[in-house]
Amino acid sequence: MTSLLKERASVDAIHDVPYTFVYSLLFEKREMINLHTVFSETAAKLYSIADSLKEVSIPIFFYQTFLFSSTTLYSMAAEMIDILSKWAAGFTGNYFLYLFELANNTSKDKVYQAFQNAKTAKLEQRAYARLNNPSAFLYIGTSTNIVQRFKEHLGYGPRVTYAMNMRIWAKGLDGAFGFQCFPFSPTTPHDILQVIEDGCWEQLRPMMGRQGKR
Repeated sequence: MTSLLKERASVDAIHDVPYTFVYSLLFEKREMINLHTVFSETAAKLYSIADSLKEVSIPIFFYQTFLFSSTTLYSMAAEMIDILSKWAAGFTGNYFLYLFELANNTSKDKVYQAFQNAKTAKLEQRAYARLNNPSAFLYIGTSTNIVQRFKEHLGYGPRVTYAMNMRIWAKGLDGAFGFQCFPFSPTTPHDILQVIEDGCWEQLRPMMGRQGKR
């Protein structure tokens, strides 16, 4: 009984101590986050990125238009890949920002439906990119191996790699798509590339894929 009374007295005593003091007793060994420092350092980093963006020159770029139907025939797809490979050969080690878009007044609703059907049915058990909303722009991304990434989006890459896999759902689909590609110097910081990609994503709102790093 005496021990119980002592414990009760200890509990009652705690109620008389200011809350902030009890909190500090319970968590005195925990290091508190200094949000002022975090905000200040984050702001400094953002300003640095903004200044760096001003120094980035607009690179020369690759642009080519292809028929959707040509993705379904490997011989024609190989020709498309060869065209890109010859251009990309001059940019060894570069980072690439790329964009797929609809061309020749191709119906975005028909493309949306065709992709949605393939993704829902999990045709060929492939990893299909995330589907957003109908848009004239299909996909925006960055890559250090632009030829391989192009192959994957055509549907000639590993099944487990998330991509558009065009050859699977483009069968019988009328229309065309354009492919733009911008090379950036190997010394371009990753956070700069990410900001540029996110800026394009925010402005164009592509039909497929997701914004930012996964």
